[in-house]
This record gives sequence, C-alpha cells and structure tokens, in this order.
Amino acid sequence: MAAWRKSWPVLVATHGEDVVGFLRALTDGAVTAYLCEVLEVPAWRGRGIGRALIEACHHLCPSTRLDLLSGGTADGFYEANGFRRFQGFRKSYR
Repeated sequence: MAAWRKSWPVLVATHGEDVVGFLRALTDGAVTAYLCEVLEVPAWRGRGIGRALIEACHHLCPSTRLDLLSGGTADGFYEANGFRRFQGFRKSYR
C-alpha cells in the first residue's frame, strides 16, 4: 500500500505539444524506485531525454535506489548512466 500511495503515473518529456519521452515508476519512497518504463521517441534518442527523466525520478525520491529490468538493447545506455547489472527473475502466467 505504501508503494501505491507514493507512486506517480508518469514523467513526461515534451517538445511543444509532442511527447518525446516518458518514464513510469513505482516507489515506496524509502527503499526502491522501480523504473517500469523509460521510453523515448526513436528520432529523439541521444539528446539526453532519458537521462533527464531518470534524474528527475531520482530527485523526487533521492533516498531510494533505482531498479529496472532492461530489454538488452538499452543495456549500454543504463551502464553509461551509472547503473550496474544485477540478476533478476520474472514469471508470467498466460
């Protein structure tokens, strides 16, 4: 319940009226902020939008660690931004 109360739906990066990136996170505000999605419009990649969204998230919850799962193609981005690898697991019911 604490995580639900401290969560926000999304941080949005815009250019004019266009959405060029967003970040959605869940947090308890004390231990972990889990970055659920960090997405950018492909034409806007490499301009610091993802980094700015992550920094804004950390600014909102400065005492938490940031955790996320990467799809593999973004691993280099996260490593370049100070994230370290950790092993995780996931199970989906179909």
